[in-house]
Amino acid sequence: MDMNTALKKRINELAEEHHLSIQELNIKAGLNYNTINKLNERKGNRPKTLTIVSIEKICRALEITLSSFFSSEYFRHMENRKEADLEKEVKVRTGRKRKKKNGK
Repeated sequence: MDMNTALKKRINELAEEHHLSIQELNIKAGLNYNTINKLNERKGNRPKTLTIVSIEKICRALEITLSSFFSSEYFRHMENRKEADLEKEVKVRTGRKRKKKNGK
């Protein structure tokens, strides 16, 4: 599962737990009316994603911590992803290779 899929699933799960539609969650979090829905859109061959600021606003609206948000099973596998998998995801999202830590 990639990060966008994990984000979508977690947000939908939390909205359901709080008896909110995605639209209502957007409003309660003070986000643009379509921010969460953009996770389903693609720009060219790159999926759109949420910023950490938007995720933080969602957490505040739901009165949960970022830690609680990311403690879901959807994100547990992320800790064990291999470097090659991360490289592939970055390349797909940006259309270019990720820079190595030493600048190469």
